[in-house]
Amino acid sequence: MIASLLGLEREQQVSEYSQSVLHSFEKDILPRHFGINAVSREELIKNHTSEIAQKLYNVENKLMIISNGTYCKHEKSTNNEYQRKSFSGQKKVPLCKPFTLCTTDGYIIDMLGPYNANLNDAEILKSILNIPNSLPKLLQKGDIFILDRGFRDVKPLLEKKGFEVLMPALKGKRSQLPTDESNESRFVTKLRWVVEAVHGIMKKIQAIRPKIRQQNASKRQIILSDCIISAQ
Repeated sequence: MIASLLGLEREQQVSEYSQSVLHSFEKDILPRHFGINAVSREELIKNHTSEIAQKLYNVENKLMIISNGTYCKHEKSTNNEYQRKSFSGQKKVPLCKPFTLCTTDGYIIDMLGPYNANLNDAEILKSILNIPNSLPKLLQKGDIFILDRGFRDVKPLLEKKGFEVLMPALKGKRSQLPTDESNESRFVTKLRWVVEAVHGIMKKIQAIRPKIRQQNASKRQIILSDCIISAQ
């Protein structure tokens, strides 16, 4: 029907033109207008540091980054090796993990991945820090990471690199946290909620509900770009 409306000779041409547009978008538009390469450190600090973050931590010329992973279910893969890596022992289904980097006002710096289900958030962040042209190009010593307890294994590495890490305190065997630790944890939670809001919007996108279809698996990066556009 679409081929007829457009006056095309073959129905297959609709699919061919669509693939050509997607390829051009991925090659020419994505690198320039989305992600880490599309924004400067100065712009992020000046325009995307929330007022509440400034009041709570009195930051000046420091980049505050909130990192967190989420998951998208997808259909079972016919590739046995990938199927093993994508199977979540916790969720008991195949899935992949997009990884979000955003500022304290909810601006999405980038949505990286998606990563295999057998990687946790700390392992993913470690791998990102080892890619010179990725997140490290925006960072300077003294910058602040706002993270949940799932990143506790990467905290020593971040601090060794000269970054400050804000993370809710662990109560452990104590009956309750001291007042200062309790208040600090509330501050962190207050700032972290924006990344959860971003993931909430992302989960409503039709392309990943209720799961990514196998025929769209190769287009996952474009789907993540759609998530960024929808959540900004």
